[in-house]
Amino acid sequence: MNSTIVVLIVFISLFLFICACGMLKNIFGEECISDYCNISVVVLYSDENIKIKLNHIVNKMQWIDEDLINKIILIDGGLNIEQKELCNNYCHKYDFLEFTTPDSLNDMIFNLQKNN
Repeated sequence: MNSTIVVLIVFISLFLFICACGMLKNIFGEECISDYCNISVVVLYSDENIKIKLNHIVNKMQWIDEDLINKIILIDGGLNIEQKELCNNYCHKYDFLEFTTPDSLNDMIFNLQKNN
């Protein structure tokens, strides 16, 4: 009889958990749970080898679950014109990359979250 009560309690708890998840989904909207924009920020400095760093970021993204990170913002930390051009080329090639300056970072993050 004790095992029957335990099984019944586990079943009811699981049912209540599923109902609670459904209610949260209805309250906050579907995109807040499933399509939330997880952003990572990387500051690029002029004394670094930007091409190697960008290749490393792109290679890492192949192995990272999209639920963990689905957007990487590259911040200009004093790059020269060639380095900025390289960053822009990578951003055009890979849609998970965004390139910005520190001044416009705040606006970019809010725009990304509004679009998702």
